[in-house]
Amino acid sequence: MPYSIHEHNHIFSAWAAARAAAAARTKGLRTELVMRLLDRKLFRDLGSHPSRLPKVQGIDAGHRRWRKSIKAQAGTHGVSISDGVAAKIINVYLKSRLVCGGYHNHPRVRALHPPIDSILLDTLGSIDSGIQGCMDKMGRPAWSKFTSGQYETMIKALRIYARRSAKALWEIEEHWKL
Repeated sequence: MPYSIHEHNHIFSAWAAARAAAAARTKGLRTELVMRLLDRKLFRDLGSHPSRLPKVQGIDAGHRRWRKSIKAQAGTHGVSISDGVAAKIINVYLKSRLVCGGYHNHPRVRALHPPIDSILLDTLGSIDSGIQGCMDKMGRPAWSKFTSGQYETMIKALRIYARRSAKALWEIEEHWKL
């Protein structure tokens, strides 16, 4: 396949996802492995155009399948990752490919999950977002340790906040403050 802007975008997005996931300090989760996990047809196809994403009402179920796939593939390389880390990989990849790729107003892209980390959770916890209560109910686990249920609970809370603000889920990252 000739090198194209789509190939370039895929490689950059996979690299960005790998670097973001590195913050979890998961044993064996190296940049090369994350890039290999995302180099499968599933993610190459997903990232090339928003119409290849699940419909808005199927985003959460699709995300659950993607996390399961990423975790299983990592496991074949002897690396165990949480749903929080798998989500970070997927979310940064799709953010880079689609949100920042000019499709930010497409309905399916507006429904994509944002990358979650402690910076975002701490900032949202300090305002009236409903996230603090959600975190307290879960016992304040680190994003990198989220189980599937904890991750989905957090996404539901983020979605409620985004709806109240009449914003896309990616726009919640305005609260990602360094």
